[in-house]
Amino acid sequence: CVLFGDAAGAAVIETSDQPNVGILANLLGADGSNAELLYAVAGGSAKPASAETVAAGEHYLRMNGKEVFKLAVR
Repeated sequence: CVLFGDAAGAAVIETSDQPNVGILANLLGADGSNAELLYAVAGGSAKPASAETVAAGEHYLRMNGKEVFKLAVR
């Protein structure tokens, strides 16, 4: 089970005339509080993607599930 909790969320989805086109862009934001509970080691501006970071699995999310759940349901 993956649980992401927040106060609000939105998605805008549009079809494309081009075949085999996936998601072109995304935007994710947060206020930074409790950042240690849900994060990725690499993939952002502090540690950009490279062959080494991808091979090391540093783009996978790390999550303290119990604490994220507590924040999401309060």
